[in-house]
Amino acid sequence: MAEPGPVAEPGPFKHPVTEPREPEVFLAPSPSVERRARTPRRTWRFRRFGRDAAFARARGAIHLSPRGPRYAGMQSALRPLPTDPSEVRLTIEVHDPLVRDASVRVAYYALASGRPRQRSVVTAPPVFAGRRTRLAVPLSPPGDVVAFRLRVLGRLVPGATAAAPDAVHVSRVSIADIRARQSRQST
Repeated sequence: MAEPGPVAEPGPFKHPVTEPREPEVFLAPSPSVERRARTPRRTWRFRRFGRDAAFARARGAIHLSPRGPRYAGMQSALRPLPTDPSEVRLTIEVHDPLVRDASVRVAYYALASGRPRQRSVVTAPPVFAGRRTRLAVPLSPPGDVVAFRLRVLGRLVPGATAAAPDAVHVSRVSIADIRARQSRQST
């Protein structure tokens, strides 16, 4: 008879062996913008955030499908903060009228590895159904912060149970130096 596998420990946290590994989706940054900010050029790795969402990569974008009335979606891996004043830029399109809104949040952390605690969160204005928006979220963390995560979340209208698989499109994610944009605007 086969021996049973590891059992989840009591409490809110499960044993690492029994938890299924979340699928990750990669999105390559825009090369010209990513070079301007002095951060390592890496792909953006996203994983699911919350239980009520599904997402997949298609045609250079990530398609997000919220599945409930509470915010759920995807979050990036921890990334080090750039040394220069920077902002995260991305394009969000909400195609499905069942999606109440989509939101972008930047969460700041005091440690750059492991499972650090979140220090603060900045939320960008929501994007509503039928809209396409290019967002720029400034990275302006508190003093003791060294890393951040980017979260893209969506929620459904009351009474809806699921959105289309491509309800929210996320594309053109990059980090840009704010000073470069300000110097172009002043000339």
